[in-house]
Amino acid sequence: MFGLSAQQRYFLFPHVVDMRKSFDGLSGIIRNKMGQDACVDLKSDDLI
Repeated sequence: MFGLSAQQRYFLFPHVVDMRKSFDGLSGIIRNKMGQDACVDLKSDDLI
């Protein structure tokens, strides 16, 4: 079980995604669709 914290930032993608994609494929969706690089401007405790 996990809990939500006010100290963390959460990024939610509101569309259907094939979770069988590799890490590179999923981070590419974030980069292309959300306009954010998965490795830039994120803190160590951010959740995507």
